[in-house]
Amino acid sequence: MMITNQITKWIFILCAATLVINGFLYWGFQKNELLYGIYGALGLGTVTGVYLLLNLIRK
Repeated sequence: MMITNQITKWIFILCAATLVINGFLYWGFQKNELLYGIYGALGLGTVTGVYLLLNLIRK
């Protein structure tokens, strides 16, 4: 169970970093293709965030 939480935390951190980097790239270049990365990072970050929150509540 502990290894799952660590992996989930790293995925969440990676999603947050991807969201920030793609946000700056979109802000600079204004290309719509960069929005796909932002949407993916938001979706995966939301799922992992909810999972981490539920695990925190269960403890």
